[in-house]
Amino acid sequence: MVPHRQCALTRVAGVEANVELKLVALRADLKSNRAFGRAVRAQFDIDTMHAVECARGARAYSERPDIYRRLSWNALVLLSSPTIPAPVRQDLEARILVGESIGGLDILRSRGALNMGPPRRRADRPIRVAA
Repeated sequence: MVPHRQCALTRVAGVEANVELKLVALRADLKSNRAFGRAVRAQFDIDTMHAVECARGARAYSERPDIYRRLSWNALVLLSSPTIPAPVRQDLEARILVGESIGGLDILRSRGALNMGPPRRRADRPIRVAA
């Protein structure tokens, strides 16, 4: 069994490795999503969605080790998400800086329900089924 301290150090190293990837510069050079995806898979051997999350986290927090060293990768991705309103993000950052343990679920709860717009199909219309 791995001691808790060792797990924490491994997690921090993993988050730092994700943050330090040179994805922001690569994305700036490649305007096409398809070209970016190919380059990411070739250079870093990671999938495109993970690369997008890494780049977003790096843009938001690469200069903030006081934040990213205290979060899991999942929590950092959620905190850097564009769906988090700025005041909510600032409140979460302040809580992290004072030493509060914040996880992905805390961030999701703070964000609240997303407004996904109206349903795609009106409830009063019958569902069409092929014969």
